Amino acid sequence: MQNGGGFAKCDDGKLYQYDYLLSRATPFQNRHASSTREDLEFIIKELRRLKDPLASHLENFVTSIGTQKSGNLYQWFERTPMVLQYLPDLDENLPPNCHKRFQAAGHYSINDQQPYVSYTFDPALIKKVENQVGDPLQISYLWIHEWLWNFFDWRDLQTSADFNHLLHSKQLETLSPEDYKLLRPDPRSDLE
Repeated sequence: MQNGGGFAKCDDGKLYQYDYLLSRATPFQNRHASSTREDLEFIIKELRRLKDPLASHLENFVTSIGTQKSGNLYQWFERTPMVLQYLPDLDENLPPNCHKRFQAAGHYSINDQQPYVSYTFDPALIKKVENQVGDPLQISYLWIHEWLWNFFDWRDLQTSADFNHLLHSKQLETLSPEDYKLLRPDPRSDLE
């Protein structure tokens, strides 16, 4: 696994997606969504409005979640439970009251033997988080987190988390394309 996403269990007993926790110091407020699908579709719509070339990538990614269709760039494989990927920097940056981590998804890049991006995911853990009160947002954060690994290196963990937060913020729909370009981090140029 090259990169992975998951959740940390906090003292309130709830599971929170890593980017949600890592980006808590940003000035943006999270948007409320009644479903994960609604939230992801909103982000795609806003990226189109903002003229972000990543909008079509995200749309392809979202329509592929959980599937293994021949010819798709993204392929998904269920794995329950998943082995926790250890990232020391992540442990150091999570809040001290969020100490137990759970792996929910993993990302593997395209290579010569595999002409697609593959993902593993734990449907049981994802269902558990979906059933938390008001938490389609956490699943949306997870899917965007996984998608962003196509454009950012693991060393850009904080930048990717902050961008994920921007995409989930109330402020996204108020930004002009010019203002958005000032806030949007530059992904790896070979992938855009």
